[in-house]
Amino acid sequence: MGKTRRKKKRTAQSEGDDKPNASKVPKTFIMERGRVGRLLNELVFDLRHVMEPNTASNLKAMKRNTLKDFVHVAGPLGVSHFILISRSDEHVNLKIAKVPRGPTLTFHITQFSTSREILSSTSRPPPISSNMFMTPPTLVLNNFSSEMTKGDPSSLMAAILQSMHQTLNVQTVKLSSLKRCVLWNYDNETGSVDFRHFAVRVVPRGTSRSVRKLSKSKIPNLSKYEDISEFILGGGASESEGEEVEGEIITPGQDIPGQGGAQQQKSAVKLYELGPRLSLKLVKIESELCTGEVLYHSYIEKSEKEAKSLRKKILEERRLKIARKREQEKNVKRKKEAKEALRRQERIRQGKPPLEAEGQPGPDVSDDDDAEWYKKEVGVAPDPELMLQSKAKKTNRTSLSSDQHRKRKRLTVTDTSFKKRKFTGTVYRRKSKK
Repeated sequence: MGKTRRKKKRTAQSEGDDKPNASKVPKTFIMERGRVGRLLNELVFDLRHVMEPNTASNLKAMKRNTLKDFVHVAGPLGVSHFILISRSDEHVNLKIAKVPRGPTLTFHITQFSTSREILSSTSRPPPISSNMFMTPPTLVLNNFSSEMTKGDPSSLMAAILQSMHQTLNVQTVKLSSLKRCVLWNYDNETGSVDFRHFAVRVVPRGTSRSVRKLSKSKIPNLSKYEDISEFILGGGASESEGEEVEGEIITPGQDIPGQGGAQQQKSAVKLYELGPRLSLKLVKIESELCTGEVLYHSYIEKSEKEAKSLRKKILEERRLKIARKREQEKNVKRKKEAKEALRRQERIRQGKPPLEAEGQPGPDVSDDDDAEWYKKEVGVAPDPELMLQSKAKKTNRTSLSSDQHRKRKRLTVTDTSFKKRKFTGTVYRRKSKK
């Protein structure tokens, strides 16, 4: 009796099925512009660590790279935001720009601390694992306005910050994936913005430290105990627990593996600061990518008439730019046609055929003409096998002009000299010929 064929019950899912909205996930480029110093370079590295995994962690910007180079690369890679850090004689600037058309937020960094300084200042630094940075952080906005009002930029700031972080679906989110959070706090009185980065941990309440250690799947050292009860009863509590605050107590609706939080069990949410820490002051908001109309400025106030005249001036500059570009294209085309006409006249003066005639196929010589010529010269009809061999060797080639030969040679040299590189974090640009 033959074997029965197994029925296929499952279908392998493609990589895109796991993340149906993978193309909509916001991604960032975080980089410095110009010379900023060692501490600001460390701050750039910390901000990349915060935005992982949806950022280019090993991005390297060369001195000759302009902002336009990164804009051209951002489209194919799905990058939606730029975070730029620069330094002047008076201020340290941070810009958050939406790619490719803006708007752009410009901040002054009044105070900052790196992650290394934050962790070294704590008496008991939290345990940091690589799994914490496999999922994006959760965004928390505080004191930001939801309605757009004149003179209050907090609503526009909130919209840009929300678009920079991945959206959270409350119905389908897994609590075990919420391992970090990012806090943006806006002070209405001073207009300052504070940035904090925390690690989120869920700790069960009502149990001792030893029981929590067992619930986290950690095998303790029991060599100094004669019985397991000595470890459980004599474990005591940790020094960091203190009194329970009612606001911290939650009852999770899902199991949180690795943190000891079980479903329908009272647990406490604890935040441990990872850094960096920033204190920002909003300076201006521009309508485009690092340029365009100034929508808000903290130091300069303009009347409606001045804003209208400035907007009219910007539109006039754009119109003149488009007109100059069209005129330049016409001049290039006219010079090219004049050059081709001079070349035709020169070839006619030298008695050479025109350029169009060189690209035409040469006259086709039939086999009958070859047979008649052979019979006339030799006096004997040619061998049929000889005619077949000559027919196989014949190819109807088209004669190429000198310009076509030069173009073919130029393309060959270009293709062999320039190697296409796959993007691995470094933006390359070909050197322009002087």
